[in-house]
Order: sequence, then C-alpha cells, then structure tokens
Amino acid sequence: MVQIISTLQEFISGDAQTVYSFTGLVKQIYRTEQGLNIFTVSDGDTSLKLVAFTRSGVAYGEIQEGSVATFHIKQKPYDGEMQGTIVDATSAVSGVDALALRRQLLLKEYTSFRPSSDELKIQTYDFEHLQPSLLTAATLIKGAVASKRPILITHHNDTDGYSAGILLERAIKKLLEESHGDIRYLQNYLQRNPSRTPYYDLTDVTRDIAFFQLNQQRAGTASPLILIVDNGSTDQDLLAIQKASIFGADVIVIDHHDPGVKDDQGKTPICHHTLAHVNPHLQGITKDISASMLCYQLADFLGDEPSALLGALGGVADRCEGSSIDQLIKLSGKTRERLQVVGRCIDYEIYQTKFNHSTGALYELFDGEQQDALVDLYVPLLEAEKKKIAASLQHYVVEETIGDFTVHFLDGEGLSLWGDYFSIGKLAGLFHDTVEKENHITVVHSNSIIVFRCAQKNHSFDVNVLLKELQETHPHIRVDGGGHAVAGSLRFISIAKDEVLDFIKTFIKKQ
Repeated sequence: MVQIISTLQEFISGDAQTVYSFTGLVKQIYRTEQGLNIFTVSDGDTSLKLVAFTRSGVAYGEIQEGSVATFHIKQKPYDGEMQGTIVDATSAVSGVDALALRRQLLLKEYTSFRPSSDELKIQTYDFEHLQPSLLTAATLIKGAVASKRPILITHHNDTDGYSAGILLERAIKKLLEESHGDIRYLQNYLQRNPSRTPYYDLTDVTRDIAFFQLNQQRAGTASPLILIVDNGSTDQDLLAIQKASIFGADVIVIDHHDPGVKDDQGKTPICHHTLAHVNPHLQGITKDISASMLCYQLADFLGDEPSALLGALGGVADRCEGSSIDQLIKLSGKTRERLQVVGRCIDYEIYQTKFNHSTGALYELFDGEQQDALVDLYVPLLEAEKKKIAASLQHYVVEETIGDFTVHFLDGEGLSLWGDYFSIGKLAGLFHDTVEKENHITVVHSNSIIVFRCAQKNHSFDVNVLLKELQETHPHIRVDGGGHAVAGSLRFISIAKDEVLDFIKTFIKKQ
C-alpha cells in the first residue's frame, strides 16, 4: 500500500514500514560511477535527499535537475539525518502542468526573497493593478540570483526595450555583486542581448541556448532564467519560449503588447509557458504603459534605486500618456519635449551601433555625461534628413477617403534607400505626425511588409483584429505580425501584396 503525501514533513514524521508517494521539484542530482544516485528534492519548504543504487550507474536517467518528478520512497536514517530510499520514480507531469507546479514550488521556496516593501514608486491606478505580477517577477528573479542561476535578458532593440533592459541589468548586477563572492565571474551569471525582431524569435533563442550551454560546459552553471523584455507576449513568441524550455531554461516575460485572447482564467498561451507574465493587458490596461515603466518599478522591487530618466525615456518614446508617465517625467527632471529629442537620438544611435556592448556612445545617450553633446551633434543631422524625406513623402503620397477615415498610402519600397536609417516604420511615423485629422490612417507598404499608424476617435481600427481576419480568410498569403492596435505591422509573401492592400481597404471601410 502506497500513501500519497504532499509535504516532506509528512514523510519525516511517518514510519519506516510505509512506502510514501511524493511529487516535488528536483533541485540537484549527484551520481557516481559505483551506482550511487542522490536526488535532492523540495516541496517548497523542505529539502530531502533521496537515494537509489543501481549497477548500471544511472538510476532514473529521464529525471533531470529542475524537473518535477514523483518518487515512491521509504525512510532511511543516515548519519543522524533522515533520508529516503527510492523504491520507484518517474517524471510526474510534463508541459504546462509541470511548469505550473514548478512555479508554485519555487514561489513557496523563495518566500524569503519577496520584496520587503511593496510600496509603489509609480503610485497610480494602473500600477496598483500591476503590483501583484511585478512582485511575483521580483521574487522569482531574486530567488534565481540567490540560487546562483544565470539570468539572460533579451529585449527589443528600440528606446523602450533598451531602457527596460538596462534598468533590469543594473538592478540584477547589484544583487549579484551582493550575493556572489568573486566579481570576476559575474559574466557567467548575467547576459543581456537586444533582439532586432519585434518578438522573441528562433534566432534569438538559438543564440541564447548556445550561450548558456557554453557557460554550463565552461563554468558548470545551472540552466538559466530568461527575461524577455518588451517582447514575448504573443503567439509569435511561443515557439521560441517552448524551445528554451526544452533545454531547461525558465522564462519570465515583461511586456506591454497585446497578448491576444485570454481564457476563462484570464490567462493567455504565454502565461501557461512562463514562470511569470507581466503585462498590463492581463489587467485590462490596454495603453500608456511601456516596458521601461514596468522595469522601473520592477527594479525598485529588486532593491535598486532605478533611474527615472530611463523609465521615462521608454515611455515617452512609445508615446505613453496619462498619470503614470507624467509621474516618471517629473521624477526624471526632464520635459517631455526633451525626452522625445533624446529618444530620437537613442534610436539613431541604436541603428548605428548594430551590436550589443556594455559601454559606448549608446549608453552615454541614456543617462551619461556626454548625452547633451551627442544630442547637439545628432539633432541638426536628423532634422536636415527629415526635411528631405518629408518633401518626398508629400510628393508621392496617395490620399483616399475610405469610410470614416482619411487614408494615406505610401510606397515604402520606392521612398527608402537601401540601408537607410529611415525604414518604412519610421516613414510611417514621420508622415503620420504631420497630418492633423481626427480619423486618419497612414499605410506604408513594401513588397512584403505593411506598417500602420492610426489616429481615431472611436477606437474601431485595430491592427490585431485586421491580422486575425486576414489569417482566417486568406491563409494562402502567410500573414503574421501585429503590435499595438493603432501602430503595428503585417508581414506576408510578396506575391500577395495587392490582395492584402485590397483587404485593408475593405476592412477600413467596415469600421
């Protein structure tokens, strides 16, 4: 007869004749050539060593460190301590069920790492509703640092993504310096990489897996915790996140883009494949919160004194409005207009940099001593370029009235130069800002990408709804994309461009 238990204390206080069944988190595995296998398991409160001997040397090889497994065990005192002898063992659950149990056990185990203060730096209605998910993320990150688990930060390579990534990098580096004895090995435990795509794609995760596997071989580190910042919330990110999980990594997403349809638990597919998913949309907050604003508050919960300038830069660059960004702008000591100028210069510097370094001109632009000098250098150059481009845009724009909207179509392929900083996305924003109409959509198209910017009074136009309808009615065009409701993009096969443009016009007419 096997007695099922939920805590290891039930086992320790039990009797030597009973076989107990326990499902827990495998923290560590130690094996010898002589056939000794020791599994250290946890129920979130208590850890216990479970022992198995086998002539083949490896017992229960399918069970890995970090996995959730079920053990049938009997008591075995050893050197005055209670251990367990394994009668049988198996991988308990897999997929989302295993991850949900891992999350539950880790949060229980990391109780002592929960931020000592839950006071908000940004005291608004929105952040009051985001507070629980931010505290959960902070607890898991602090627990990972204390467990000497490497952390990889991957973020979108725009002003908001960089601001958010740097805020987290500084806060986690401070935690690492406090908890790790030798600062020379800090690079083994913290890495930050920008992502050029507006989602976490297979290229990103393949790079990250290669990095942490090399780290494991060289330094014997554990599998990492990956923080996906200003990316990660949509179905486009799911495959890469699942691939990371296959190789033992856990993922936390900190993002502000629309994650799609929620289930009856208020969760999206990404929620079920990550340890934590911080996203305003999950609390019904659909705009005016950026990734840098989230990471400013998260960095504070991690014990840092975060830069309000970085928090505000990302929010202003992403055109956030309202009380949350207003508080950050005030704390930054800058005006919105100045932050807009700096953000544009950062974006230009990101284009010039093209790679990720921990120092350089890019970092000076965020909050360095050379910020003013670099801004003074770039602003005249960018303004001169904008005037040239604006003349081209005005000359070649095609205006149509469709339903309640004035729609401007621009051929981005013909209006941009190869390798030019002013991509079709920037052309869309540059032109859109010059139009003073209540219901107005800018559509910039190239052979296989279309970018949208929309100003409207009734919130009827939504890029993500357009995307879904296209996918359902035109599966042959292989469309994907999305983004914000009024600032997103579509990608498709080039042969279908005319079909896509015709569908867009029909869609707009129905709104």
